[in-house]
Amino acid sequence: MHLTLSRRVDRRLVAGLVALALGGAAFAGCGSDGPTATGDSGPSATTADTSIDAAGSATLVAFLTTEFEDDDSDGDGTLDQAEITTSIEGDFEDSDVTGDGVVTIDDVQKELDDTGGGTADQPLDWYMPYDADGDGTITVEEYTTTVMADVMAPMDTDSSGTISLDEAIAWHQARIAEGADQ
Repeated sequence: MHLTLSRRVDRRLVAGLVALALGGAAFAGCGSDGPTATGDSGPSATTADTSIDAAGSATLVAFLTTEFEDDDSDGDGTLDQAEITTSIEGDFEDSDVTGDGVVTIDDVQKELDDTGGGTADQPLDWYMPYDADGDGTITVEEYTTTVMADVMAPMDTDSSGTISLDEAIAWHQARIAEGADQ
């Protein structure tokens, strides 16, 4: 899955919104103000606005619908484990902008350079909290395991083993609402 820069930036915007709503740090790489995160570190930690208005909600729903339809390869209206894994691995590939098979602070900096987002002056886990073994690199296995456990499993609210578009939208909107309440 190779995305254009513009689509990659759009995905980063939504990923940043979700990360903000989760209250964790994650790389947004989406604007001239640099990365946005919440938590105990980083310059944006106390100033991030995680509220989302009706227009923002409509944009999020439209984005999620497009992404969902792209990922639903069999067109059955749900994402099964194979489709979810393929999507997560595609997101990892997009994050590995240097193409070396792992995500490092160099990938974050290249993304920031490509988007005019500033300097990567925080540790990797401030931007992308998926480095399970703390070695300064994120492997596809670390990324997939973390996203499956922290995002996909809770998103499957009916425990069907698949994710519907309604579950995906509801989960993302709830995380953003929780972030706005913090």
